[in-house]
Amino acid sequence: MRESGALLVSLILQVCAGQQQEFKFPDNIQALLGSCVEIPCSRTSSPTDAQNIKVVWHVKPAPLGERIIYSTDVSQISQNYRKRAELVRLTTKDCNLRIHYVERQDQRSYYPQERKVSFLKSVSKYVQLEVTERPPDPVLYIPGEVTLGETTTIECMANYTCASSPPTFNWNIIGPHATEKNDLGDGKWKATSKLAYKPSEAKKDIIIVCTVTYFGGKVATAIDKVTIQAGQNAVDQKAGETANQYIGPVIGVICVILLLAIVFILWRTLEN
Repeated sequence: MRESGALLVSLILQVCAGQQQEFKFPDNIQALLGSCVEIPCSRTSSPTDAQNIKVVWHVKPAPLGERIIYSTDVSQISQNYRKRAELVRLTTKDCNLRIHYVERQDQRSYYPQERKVSFLKSVSKYVQLEVTERPPDPVLYIPGEVTLGETTTIECMANYTCASSPPTFNWNIIGPHATEKNDLGDGKWKATSKLAYKPSEAKKDIIIVCTVTYFGGKVATAIDKVTIQAGQNAVDQKAGETANQYIGPVIGVICVILLLAIVFILWRTLEN
């Protein structure tokens, strides 16, 4: 009995002394309806302590039965969030919350707490989740001119907030391509698809389409029109073709003149 009382006093003293586990997470984050979102969260405890700490994610004042979005004790989780919410841990300090297949009613405020003292800890910070219906518009970047026979790197960029499930890219033009991910902070990420495009034929105008597909199936498209310029080799080749068009007839005329001159000389020779 004394040991239980001492433990309770110790927990209270930890909270009052400000030693309660602290969490770092953004103030707000956007989530695409039907997609997924990952709210970044980290703890200040040492790796050894972190392994033994159970984190519970709560919903800011909500109806009874909807107050817990994630817990290691599945029976505590709101029915609506079971199998849709999970903890993503890349390190022992991580407490990232992932929500699958975001719904409209997920637009709420959330906060994490250490399970063993959650009933003692007052909450002053929340993360507001904003649910959007349309994905952000991707950005298509085409540097300078696109020249026949030369390689141009074309980029398509898209923002997202589900770190472990970046969007996929599809192009209407052919060329080797790769995707890069960049952490913009506070749960915001940017994916960039870079395609090396080498046109093989000159066209007055060509439409370039980049299609971005997000987790859950929503699609966004970026479109741009460019003119393929003739390269120096093509210009030289065209000039050569034009010269050949004139050289042939000129040589023919010269040959006729020479032939007439020979005939004239022979005729004069026979007369004499």
